[in-house]
Amino acid sequence: MNSWKRSRLRLVWLVGCAVVVGGCTDDAGSELVVSSTTTTVELRAESTVAATAPQLRVPSLDEVPPLEDSDLISPTIQLMGHGQTSAYFLNRIEEEVASCMQQRGWTYEPELQDESLGEPLTVGEKRAFVIEYGYGLFTMPVSPHDPSIEAAGRNGQRFRDLSVEDQAAFREDLDGATEEGTPPVAGSCRYEAEQASGSLLYDPVASKEMAEMSQAAYATAQALEVNQAYSRCMAERGYDVDVPADVQLGVMEQGQALPRAEAARIELESALDDFECQLATRLPWSHAVGLEIVRILVERYPEYAWEGAGS
Repeated sequence: MNSWKRSRLRLVWLVGCAVVVGGCTDDAGSELVVSSTTTTVELRAESTVAATAPQLRVPSLDEVPPLEDSDLISPTIQLMGHGQTSAYFLNRIEEEVASCMQQRGWTYEPELQDESLGEPLTVGEKRAFVIEYGYGLFTMPVSPHDPSIEAAGRNGQRFRDLSVEDQAAFREDLDGATEEGTPPVAGSCRYEAEQASGSLLYDPVASKEMAEMSQAAYATAQALEVNQAYSRCMAERGYDVDVPADVQLGVMEQGQALPRAEAARIELESALDDFECQLATRLPWSHAVGLEIVRILVERYPEYAWEGAGS
């Protein structure tokens, strides 16, 4: 690895589909991107379903109640983030890393994400976001600077100014000098900060079980039924799509050839149609599945429970 900089976990909220730990889908409207600081979980559907199906009950679409504005978009994502936005959760970890590095004699500036906008955690917040920003493709104001990138640049320059020996020592203290794509080494500042967060996300066994249960749920006939219901709902609104990602991709492709104002208008209209159809089909179902997964995880790993889990 040529650079000291290690990518950090990002939880990115989207209106379309979601990627949960290890890449399995959870269409709660969120995307979880697992970085090199987290163990990558490889999923195999054939073994996953057999391992988890007896314990995970997957409801049919007509069994799940509609969602209220106060309901969480994704119970599983919120279990990992302790009910906080991703920027807040990850910034607290980054501050712990900086404090640890300072205690070990290094200058390390926390690379903090902008928390001012945040991301929707509940159905009501999601609706408000979609109405104002759509997918955030052509509607978001252009930020003059990114504080996280700027801090990373300053950290990188300080690292390059160190001697070769000090660079090696710095990396050992920061993350254990591990290779890209592997978690930090025990005893390093990043490892200690992640473990201190108390999040299931940094437990490879528990997070693997969560990924396997999600993979199992989305390989069922019930999931196919939900997808078909969503597709029919969108067809009634004039869209020929199978999943939310198709809508977002279409908006992106169409908008790139249009003036920004016109692209934003199309985006807002399409995103709201997408959200309403998800709210009638995919979101209640994925929420119910998420609650069931959270229930099982909290029973198995009570140390990761937080007061809002399962709501």
